[in-house]
Amino acid sequence: MKPGVSRVRVTAFEGQKPSAIANANQEMMLGKSAIPRKYQSFRTSKIEIEVTPDLPQPIAIDLE
Repeated sequence: MKPGVSRVRVTAFEGQKPSAIANANQEMMLGKSAIPRKYQSFRTSKIEIEVTPDLPQPIAIDLE
């Protein structure tokens, strides 16, 4: 990412939980969204972060 303010989107699905078991013989299904739909779009999330060289990874985003 380039330095400056960037709008972000957030996605999280039931199938991404560490406790979810993936079958090696088939594609893992993501399942139902674990967060409200408005956060899944750049347009509707209204979340912006300031990208700087010292930005911690991973980034913690507090959803209201």
